[in-house]
Amino acid sequence: MRNFVFAFLMAMATCLFANQVFANPGTSVKVNGKTYYMEQMVSQFVTVFNPRAKSRTSNINLARKKLNGMIIMPNEVVSFNDRVGPRTKEAGFLEAASYENGKKTTSIGGGICQLASTFSGAAINLDMKVIERHRHSLPVSYIGPEKEATVAYGFKDFRFQNNTKQVFFVKAFIVKNKLYVEFWRCRSAC
Repeated sequence: MRNFVFAFLMAMATCLFANQVFANPGTSVKVNGKTYYMEQMVSQFVTVFNPRAKSRTSNINLARKKLNGMIIMPNEVVSFNDRVGPRTKEAGFLEAASYENGKKTTSIGGGICQLASTFSGAAINLDMKVIERHRHSLPVSYIGPEKEATVAYGFKDFRFQNNTKQVFFVKAFIVKNKLYVEFWRCRSAC
């Protein structure tokens, strides 16, 4: 019985954290042949979503995988749309609730604005230079207007510049009904 309980708990932990890239102090990443080590988590932003909204959750998770593990170099300009790509059925995105011109509607990729907003919150917490950020046409429940970011491929983007001399590792993951975006400061190998 004890083995069954242990196996069950391990399976649950695996399900909860399977989509998480574990970045701990000392974890290494290679970029253009140079090794960087995670030093410290310096920004975290969390939003809450409804996992029962299956299509929306699928869209958030698909886009999240494209942000997770990215490295941001000093002076680099980051574009959410460039990183996530077009929201199409062919890319695996589904139709879900969204806003358009002040009205509730559905669109392919609906829901990924929550990821863009969570990403925006983490970047703004670090005082990154925001180049482009748009607010939704209606209020959203998961974030305040000072950090929200609505995106529409080829039309509205969230872009910022790493205006520091630091290299950052982005960790984007889901635990239960919470979406996390973290920035980890990296140091180069000596």
